[in-house]
Amino acid sequence: MAASTTPPSASQSTSLIIRDRHASPWRVTRFSHHLPSNPLTLQPSNAAGLIPNPLYQQLPERVVRLTLSFSLLTNGIPRNPTEAEVRELQSHFKTLRSVGFQHPFLVLVVDILPPQPWPVIIADVPLWITSSANEPPFDMGQLARASQKFTVLGEIRQYHTPNDTTVIEVFKLLNTKGAGIHRIQWDGAGFHAFGSQDPGEGWQDRLPSRVNNICISYTWTASNLEEHAARMKIPTAEATDDSRYAPTSLRPGIMLGGLHNNMIQRLGTTSGIRVESPTSGAKFITVASHGFPGNIGDYVFHPSARLINGSPDLSYQIGTIEKKFGDTDIALARLRPGIGYHRETFTDNGVGQPRAQPFRFLKDPSSLRWGDTVFMNTPVNGLCEGIHLVTSWSIGFGATDVTPQESPTHVETSTFSYWGNGADIFVDGCCGGVIWDQNFDVIGQFRFQEKGGQKRAFSPTFKVLIDQGYQLSDI
Repeated sequence: MAASTTPPSASQSTSLIIRDRHASPWRVTRFSHHLPSNPLTLQPSNAAGLIPNPLYQQLPERVVRLTLSFSLLTNGIPRNPTEAEVRELQSHFKTLRSVGFQHPFLVLVVDILPPQPWPVIIADVPLWITSSANEPPFDMGQLARASQKFTVLGEIRQYHTPNDTTVIEVFKLLNTKGAGIHRIQWDGAGFHAFGSQDPGEGWQDRLPSRVNNICISYTWTASNLEEHAARMKIPTAEATDDSRYAPTSLRPGIMLGGLHNNMIQRLGTTSGIRVESPTSGAKFITVASHGFPGNIGDYVFHPSARLINGSPDLSYQIGTIEKKFGDTDIALARLRPGIGYHRETFTDNGVGQPRAQPFRFLKDPSSLRWGDTVFMNTPVNGLCEGIHLVTSWSIGFGATDVTPQESPTHVETSTFSYWGNGADIFVDGCCGGVIWDQNFDVIGQFRFQEKGGQKRAFSPTFKVLIDQGYQLSDI
């Protein structure tokens, strides 16, 4: 039986579901006209026998969006601030030295950095704060010099994401000229193409500098994308929700556990969404494939794997890995009979926090635009809000119900999002956490954050599920 194509209404969420344990190191304020004050930077006033300042024991506030009297985004297109707007910025950042929009960020260079954490978004555009004129370290790639006009049939518009068909045309255009491109990224303003090796002398005179009058740059590297992934820091116990939830009320954003092949080392990830197969009607939850290295048939535990005399404690098992989608890091787990899995995640327990609603659809990534707001909620960082920056397509492999391991496909679609440069957002255990938009449509799942660079988070999208007919499943 196919899942309903009608999204659930918000009224179907009858109760406010709060985590059993706090899962964020901050008190999050989504919108603010003021920068936060960090109570952890205040000194307790007990040196002279006075009562300590109670604020010293509070979590620091994280302001996601610093709201000003102006917006730097018009019809989805960013701009530089005016002189009057710079003066308003100076009222918030007293030591501001320079400011300018350097795609994709509004870059503020200050003499003295404000206390962390810093806002993610200011005046509706991504914010990068630094005391160095050399940041952020942009990876622009190399430019070609071919003077002739190169075009493809598909439409390419700035700050709109081209569809897969158009991107495949770009792949073919470049590779018929010997480029050997295996990955293409779109950042709203232009393309960045990646090949495994320099295509030889004269490539800059041979390859397009523009396609449909849109700039394209090139990077030649044999490194795998994941080699550039930052190692996540270990979460603190005080900010981790390792609660064991009732088997009838599991949902996206709970902690999952797996075991290494040696059946000793344990892995922690985050649960995803529930989907239904278009062929069998079977229902599964999405999980991070690398969290269950034992392949098909591996056990999925909640909240973590437990051992008794060297053997897994099956009372903590909630499901079994049944499908892995090639190199996407997306896997499907079939839940054990009697397990209930809801369509909405948790609502953060704080003033002004948005109430979680049932997820609606799997979102086609071609409908994403640069600057779209995205969200994630995991047991190791709570509810986070970020901004979509880049869509990435790579030639790879996929899987189907008929061939659950691998079968050839043309492209896989992923995204890069930004969650701020002023504090550590991602920690071990985030992988598999669902990424969704303001309409509660699901885009994909978190995989890793890039080393250094622009602190972008890489997330495979669920396009592979959409293409094979999977839909979000009702409870």
